[in-house]
Amino acid sequence: GVRGAVAAAVEAISPHDLQLIRSLGRPHPAVREVVETALMILGYRDATWSAIYGYFDRAEGFLEKMRVFDASRSVSRLQYQKLCRTLQSPQSPFEEGFMEATCPNAVGLARWCRAVRELLA
Repeated sequence: GVRGAVAAAVEAISPHDLQLIRSLGRPHPAVREVVETALMILGYRDATWSAIYGYFDRAEGFLEKMRVFDASRSVSRLQYQKLCRTLQSPQSPFEEGFMEATCPNAVGLARWCRAVRELLA
């Protein structure tokens, strides 16, 4: 089901993916948007790149947080509205195929954001 899609998306993200994203000095704006959206859903207040650098430094811990995260209980209406707006924007980096071409290491995060939206819809 939809909940399974959220779990599968997390399982498809490796610590290596996060470390690679972290190593991008000046990430593509689309990569930034995907990462910032994931952090927004997870409830991180600070989604600046320097903060992200810190979160992704502890990649295992970050992925564990994603694994145990219960979107249906933790995402506020405001977060959900923001998520929908971001995913519906024209030229959205969340479109299937976009991240694959731009930054394969961020595909999992983009899929997870989409799966969370489906779960909450």
